[in-house]
Amino acid sequence: MGTRDQNKVNRAYYTSRGICGKCGKRPVEPGRLKCLECLAADKEAQSRMMACKSAAEKAVIAEQRKASKRRLTQYRQANGLCTQCGKPVLPGKRLCIDHHVKVRRKKDPRWNNDIPRSMRPGFGVCYICGADAVSGKSLCKDCFTALSTSAKERMQNPTPEQRAAQKEYMRVHKALNELAFLSRKRRS
Repeated sequence: MGTRDQNKVNRAYYTSRGICGKCGKRPVEPGRLKCLECLAADKEAQSRMMACKSAAEKAVIAEQRKASKRRLTQYRQANGLCTQCGKPVLPGKRLCIDHHVKVRRKKDPRWNNDIPRSMRPGFGVCYICGADAVSGKSLCKDCFTALSTSAKERMQNPTPEQRAAQKEYMRVHKALNELAFLSRKRRS
């Protein structure tokens, strides 16, 4: 086995275990095959190489990259994968849910309201109006304020049905407390 073949085997071994395939020393970056240091070194070498190319050579390289990207997109479309990231696509679409929402938001900010209400908090959107939600919450500031004020008003001015429900709750709660008190009293 030649050196080139041995290096190929080593790279496959390292990457299968989450180790950088280039240096074989450090853990890989998430979603990559190399560590941060090797990625930075490759980027620096790439920029040095591009700096000494002529404009015509740069144009050829750019065209090759375009063609490569086009082939990758066609491959992903043919296999039912997102053309941006390679994840499974939505039925009848060419993008995964993440990229579908991202593209729609970019084209039309009003699309926030087209996300089903149950899915909105997962995208950081208020489930009532579709505006940006407060961090860690499922409501925006305005909807939260409106809901809390209307809840306070309902508590202060209950309807006859709400009063009846409160009385029933209190009756049941009181009966349960009495039972718990009597059972504790019997034990002691």
